[in-house]
Amino acid sequence: MKKIILLFVFVFSLTFVTLAQVVDADAQMFGNSRPVTEYNVHDFGKIDQRVEHQFVVKNPTPTSLTVTSIIVPDGFGVILFDKVVEPKSVGKFVVIIDPAYVEKEGDFEEKVILTTQQENALGVTTKEITYTVKGSY
Repeated sequence: MKKIILLFVFVFSLTFVTLAQVVDADAQMFGNSRPVTEYNVHDFGKIDQRVEHQFVVKNPTPTSLTVTSIIVPDGFGVILFDKVVEPKSVGKFVVIIDPAYVEKEGDFEEKVILTTQQENALGVTTKEITYTVKGSY
């Protein structure tokens, strides 16, 4: 019984030490979503006419990143410039808000969610990147 417990502790420790060795560029490969940074948030302020903002999708890894879907709130539009983001580069997309198509009034804070896929040594990894847009109508 002691041997089984020691074996379990050894395997657990080895796994923990191995995962702790991940370099920063590869750290985003673990977990289900990438962290929100100041680049992922835009405040439009008071909106009284059509506005747009360009966001970037960074790919610091050595493999291509493919955008598989974008979820936008009702009344928002999006233009995707780069469906595939090459290694060590950035892709772009634009979020468009036109108050003529929005049925709400007052302050808002909405999420735009990009779903991406990327091949790596373990297979295909699917991630969600959340962008926040806020302002008021």
